[in-house]
Amino acid sequence: MRNPLARPRWFLAPALLSLALAAMAGPLPARTIYNDKGLRVEETDIGFQDYQEGRRRNASQYTLTYQRQPLCGKGVKLGERFLPADDPRRARDYFCGPAKAINPNGVLAFVTRTAGHGNLLYLDVGGGDLRIRDIPVQKEGDSMGGLVFLDAGEPGWTRYENAWYETTLIRHEPFQVVKLGPGRLLDIDNGVAFLLVPRGQEVQTVKPASMGQTANGTPVVIAAERRARPTALRFRAVDLATGRELASVAARDVCLDAPGMDFWGTGGASSAQVPYTELAVWRARNLVYAAGAKPSLRLATANELRPAANCQPDWRPAR
Repeated sequence: MRNPLARPRWFLAPALLSLALAAMAGPLPARTIYNDKGLRVEETDIGFQDYQEGRRRNASQYTLTYQRQPLCGKGVKLGERFLPADDPRRARDYFCGPAKAINPNGVLAFVTRTAGHGNLLYLDVGGGDLRIRDIPVQKEGDSMGGLVFLDAGEPGWTRYENAWYETTLIRHEPFQVVKLGPGRLLDIDNGVAFLLVPRGQEVQTVKPASMGQTANGTPVVIAAERRARPTALRFRAVDLATGRELASVAARDVCLDAPGMDFWGTGGASSAQVPYTELAVWRARNLVYAAGAKPSLRLATANELRPAANCQPDWRPAR
């Protein structure tokens, strides 16, 4: 069968010409995020085919260099600059992720070594040389919950939320890391951060794993027996300056839940009942905070918590 592209028909020629011109055009020009004291950070728009969604999507690609030498990529060994001498990850390759300039002396940057594993770094050139600080935002090892810089609701701050719904705030200048701990940020008011800790699950071991054998004597491991029950929705008030918890309150019933909320403000939670711009208003309606020598936090009498669907409050076999 003759290849129909071997001699393009007249109506195919413009399309082929467009493809050829696009190929010759090359990547789009890079945008400079930071360029001072030898540290240079650039962002480039790229397009890729998302085969899961069946469409083309746009993304950003980042490069980090210091004194014209790459800081991440294959064979660079960035880990040697910020990990302890006995850490085996020093020998691993790290790849550049999203970066953000936060003050005249440096940037925040995500780096990844594998999918779902990496670090959030602060690259500081304010002292005349590059210093790299690892910001401990992970709960376990270097598992990352996402490579997204979030709005903190306060000028001069950046927020990060990991996969376990723990929140870290980073002040740009002077640089400071404040770990707020468990919870998703609702808002900040007069130096107090209010967080929502989602309903979770408590798991207990009823019978530990043991060794057994089949009818013909083959050794087998008998899995542990566990049970689980839901834990209550909680709210926390945390001091913005120190990360110290000031007060907390839990829902009176483990089956009560808050309405769906958009905690990121990036447009990904279009079905949320409480949009990002209204989180502070919702908090003010539903939580009553009293400052003082012994701060207190309580739910408003007419709060908007509602029963969660299909909630079983009692212990059940864990799956």
